[in-house]
Amino acid sequence: QGANALVTYTIVSGADDSFRIDPESGDLIATRRLDRERRSEYSLLVRADDGRQSSDMRLNITISDVNDHAPRFSRPAYSFDIPEDTPPGSIVAAILASDSDSGSNGEVTYDLEEAAEDDTFLLNGVTGVFNVTRPLDYESQRFYVLTAVARDGGGVASRVRVYFNVLDVNDNAPAFAAAAAYSRSVSESLAPGASILTLSASDADD
Repeated sequence: QGANALVTYTIVSGADDSFRIDPESGDLIATRRLDRERRSEYSLLVRADDGRQSSDMRLNITISDVNDHAPRFSRPAYSFDIPEDTPPGSIVAAILASDSDSGSNGEVTYDLEEAAEDDTFLLNGVTGVFNVTRPLDYESQRFYVLTAVARDGGGVASRVRVYFNVLDVNDNAPAFAAAAAYSRSVSESLAPGASILTLSASDADD
């Protein structure tokens, strides 16, 4: 081939320090790790030059997604206070995780890692909302600790602790220690101010 057939290649614009081209072979080479979340598309203007004339060509590059990000919760841990008289079925909490991948790799669903304490709490797998499913009783159980899992469409998962603190409500009346009625015989000679008996009642509330 003559000198006029020798072609050299250059990138005129659009490389953003992410690509270079071999001037002799025309091979386009990535010069650093490509990150779709940082930039998903490039439009390069490539020039072929034989020393006297040149031609330009537009090269569009789309970066496809790789599932390289795990779901990320909005908090490192969650803690919620719930009055013990909260009706079953009520929404009591919500958690949130996001994933910066695209497509199904960025779609997050939720689940609980272990049995949720007799299924007291139900986690919606789509919305991340918790419902209480049964009556709570501060006097019998004051807190619950669950592990929630956020999983993206590619199977990458993250976990977070969720604490539910049951708040006491004045739902117990004082109860006498003995029977419903007391009987005591008292002499008519009892001096004023003398003790007849001592009553005792307790309350299960704090």
